[in-house]
Amino acid sequence: MLLSDKVSKDILWISSVPFLIIKANIIPKNISLQKQQLRFNYTENKLSKNYTISLNEVFEQPKKTVPDAVFDRITHNPLLQSIQTNHWESQAVFNSAALYLDGRVHLIYRAIGDSGLSNFGYASSIDGINIDRRLATPIYVDNISTEPEKNDSQSSVQDYQSGINWGGYEDPRLTKIEDTIYMTYTAFD
Repeated sequence: MLLSDKVSKDILWISSVPFLIIKANIIPKNISLQKQQLRFNYTENKLSKNYTISLNEVFEQPKKTVPDAVFDRITHNPLLQSIQTNHWESQAVFNSAALYLDGRVHLIYRAIGDSGLSNFGYASSIDGINIDRRLATPIYVDNISTEPEKNDSQSSVQDYQSGINWGGYEDPRLTKIEDTIYMTYTAFD
C-alpha cells in the first residue's frame, strides 16, 4: 500500500498480490525509497538482509481498488449506560474493548462505581448495537488501595485523577492470537 505524503489517509495504490514473501522469522528494520526503488531492510537469523524492488515493477502489478469507508453514528447513544443499583458501575461506563467471536460482539468496558475506582464489566451483542447480555457483577475488580498515596505534602486527589476517578483499571484492549484471547489494560493508582 502506498499512501499520499500529504494526507496519510489518502491511499494511492494497493497491491492485489504480495510482492515479497519471506518464509522465515524476520525482524523488520525499515523501508526506504532510494533512486526509484523500494528497499526493505530486515534481520533473518541474526543476519541483516535487504530486498529491493523498483517502483516500475511495483506499479506494473494489478491495482486493487479500495472502497471508501462509510460510518454512520447510530441513533441511540450510548450503547451502555451506568446502572445506579450496581455499586461497582453506578457512576459511569465507557471505553470498551470489543472482539467479534462466534457470532457475537463481546465488550469489556471500564466501569466506575461508588468507590471511585475503575473495574471492568462484560456485555455482548449479536449485532454490536443492541446489548442483550450483561453481567451484574464486574469481571475484573480493583485490588488497589482505597486512598491515593501522597508522595509529598503538595499532592492532592486531583493529581491522581483519571477521568472522574483516581485509580483502578482502564483502557482494556482485546486481541485473539490463535486459540488465546489476550487482554491488555492500564492499572492506575
